Amino acid sequence: MTPKPKVCVCMAAYNAGRFLNATLASLGEQTLTNYELIVVDDGSTDNTWEIICDHSLKDQRIKASRNETNRGLVVTRNRCLNQCSAPLIAIADADDIFYPQRLSEQARFMEQHPEIGVLGTAVDYIDQNGCRQATGEDVYLTDSDIRFFLMLGPCIVNTTTMYRREALLGSGGYREGFDVGAEDYELWARLSSLTQFANLPTPLVAVRRHFGSITGRSDAYLAKLFLVASSLLSGYFGHAITDREARDLILLFWGGLRVDADCRPAVRLASALQSTGYKVETADTMRRFSQMLAEALWREARNRIYAQRRLSLALACRAIRIRPSLVAHPGFPKYIVRGMTPGFARVQIKRALQRRDCC
Repeated sequence: MTPKPKVCVCMAAYNAGRFLNATLASLGEQTLTNYELIVVDDGSTDNTWEIICDHSLKDQRIKASRNETNRGLVVTRNRCLNQCSAPLIAIADADDIFYPQRLSEQARFMEQHPEIGVLGTAVDYIDQNGCRQATGEDVYLTDSDIRFFLMLGPCIVNTTTMYRREALLGSGGYREGFDVGAEDYELWARLSSLTQFANLPTPLVAVRRHFGSITGRSDAYLAKLFLVASSLLSGYFGHAITDREARDLILLFWGGLRVDADCRPAVRLASALQSTGYKVETADTMRRFSQMLAEALWREARNRIYAQRRLSLALACRAIRIRPSLVAHPGFPKYIVRGMTPGFARVQIKRALQRRDCC
C-alpha cells in the first residue's frame, strides 16, 4: 500500500517548456521522497504538456492535468490546491530549480514549529541559462519581522513557500482578480490574521530571472500591490490608509519617489508607522525598520538637494538623528558642499537637471 504523501507540491505551468525539464528533474532529486507533485498545464501552446506527460510516465508521484484553454494563474493554482490531500503544501514555479533538501528542510521545520503556517526560504538568483547571479540577502526570518514588513510589500518568495493545508485552504486559496503577480501577496495578507510566518536563512531554491517571468513591476501589478498594502496598513493603524498613501510610503522605501513629488506625506506616514511600531513590535523589528527609514530619508535628502534645499536638509537631519553613522557615509562631504552651493547656482543646476530629464 502506497503511504499517504507527506507533502503535496503544487505547480502551475504555462509555456514553460524551455525550463521545465530542469525544474522537474530538480524535484525528482529531493531527499524527501514521500511527496506528490500536482502539475496543471494552463493551456500552453508550446511543448509544456508533452514534457509533463513524459515525466509523469517515469515518476508515479506526478499527477498531471490540463486546462483546455489558458485560465490564468489564480484559477490554475486553485485547481492544484483542490487536488492536495497532504498536510503540507509546497508551491513550485515551473521555471525554478529546487535544491535537493528543499522539501525535507521545510517539512522538518514545520514539524518542529506547529505554530508556523507559512514558511519560505532564502533564494539564489540564476539567469535564463542557469548561471548564478546573486543570493537574496537579509531575508526576514521571524514572524514579527515578516508580519511588520509585509505592510511595505512582499517579503517572502512565493516559489519557496510551504503551507499547512488547513491554513491555506481555510483562507480560501488564491483570490481571483490578482492574476497580475500580486496573488501571493494578497494571500499572505489574509493569512497574516490566521497563522504565523517564518523564513529559513539557507537558500533552498534558485529563482530564474528571465524575460518571460510572470512577476514584474507592471502598472497592473503595482496597483494590486498598493491595494493590498493599504489594507494591511489600515488594519495596523485602525483607520483608513488610501492606496495612494500606501504607494508613496512603499516608493519612499523602494527609492521610487519622483523628485518633483511631495515626499512629506510619505515621511509623516513612515514616522507614524515607526511611533506605532515602538509600542507593539519587538526591539529587533523596530531597529531594523529605523535603519531602513534612515536610509530612505538620506536617499531622499540627496535626491532633493538642488530642487528642494530646505526640505532636503530637514530630511538629512532626521536621517542622521536616527542613524548618526551616516555622517561617515562616503557621500556626506559631497552633500554638504551641494547644500552650501549659492542660491543662483542651485537654480541653474536645477534647470539643467530638468532639461536633462526632459531629453
